[in-house]
Order: sequence, then C-alpha cells, then structure tokens
Amino acid sequence: MDISFDLCQTSSNFPCNPRKTELLMGKILFLLFGIVLIIGDTVSTQAPQHRTGNVQSEDEIRITVLQGDLDGYPFFVSINSSLKESGRKSELPWFVSVSTNFSNSTKSGLPKQEEFAALNTWEDSIEASLGKACRYAYLGHVTSKGSRRVLFYVDNRKTSEAALKKLKQEGKTLAFDFKVERDDNWESVSRYFNMKPSRPIN
Repeated sequence: MDISFDLCQTSSNFPCNPRKTELLMGKILFLLFGIVLIIGDTVSTQAPQHRTGNVQSEDEIRITVLQGDLDGYPFFVSINSSLKESGRKSELPWFVSVSTNFSNSTKSGLPKQEEFAALNTWEDSIEASLGKACRYAYLGHVTSKGSRRVLFYVDNRKTSEAALKKLKQEGKTLAFDFKVERDDNWESVSRYFNMKPSRPIN
C-alpha cells in the first residue's frame, strides 16, 4: 500500500512551495533515520545477560547417601545421583570443590552434633554465592577425616572464583578453601557415582 499526502493541500493557509516542502520532508526523514541508528547501536552494544542459578529444579535433584571406608575412617558421600547420566556436562565443564575443616570432630573424623547446623549454613552460603555468579549443578558433599567437601560443576571459572574469593574474604562463614579446575567429562566425581559402599544407608 502506497501512503502519501500532499503537504500543500493539508491547509489552505499553508503556503504551497514544493521545493521547501521536499526539503522539509527530507530533513524529517533524515532525523528519523538517525534516531533509529542510535537506538539500534545502543541495543547491539549492551552486554548479553548471563544466566545464573541451579540448572536443576528442586524436584529433579535426587540425593543418595552412601557410606564406605577411607584409610580406616568412615567415609560419607551425599551424591546427586540424578546427574550421573547428565546431558549438561558440556555446559558445565568447570569442577568446583569447596572444603572446610571441623572445629571439633569425633575420633572417627566426623563432625559432632553441635557442628551440623554451622555446616549446613556454610554449605547454603557457598551454593547461594555460586548461584548468583554462574550456572551450576550441585553434585553433593563428602564427609571424612575431619573435613567436608562440597562439589559443584559450573559454566564460568572467572565468575565462580570471584564469588568464592569474595565470600571467603568477608569471613561471615566457616573458613574454607576451594579449587576450580577443568573437567569436561566430570571424571572428578565418577568414583562417587560408581561407588560400591561397604555400608549403604537407607
């Protein structure tokens, strides 16, 4: 559909000058074109939003608790077994291990009852920090020989490291150490998925 109008005919009081009318319309079109270019450039230069948070919903997570032995000490593993055959491995190639030592462990190297609340709060803080910084999968935690390690896979090394360094420097949780390393095939946790416990926990 061709839509046009004659500015000379819009008002009987408008002095009809085709040349001036053409120049005026040209200036209007030029200004509109410039505005469109500016808006388009602004949109294209904005940084894309990076998605964060757990790749699984609460309903998808299945925790299996197993017990074995390590160097004569009891070895407890809480592993997210739903991720054993995960198709997200290529999306989350960075292995994150965060560990803290118990302040008062039993002779068998396990935490005492009064420490459980602090450990759970600490683990929640770790997961919350990573959840704000990157996409992640929660693999579970390992408890043995006076320490607990929490395991994740994430999509971004830099943002996950920065988040954990910040949390550590704030000193508002239990003291901890961490490492982030490339592990495309999730080999660091394969032994937990395939673990044959000496004493499974129902």
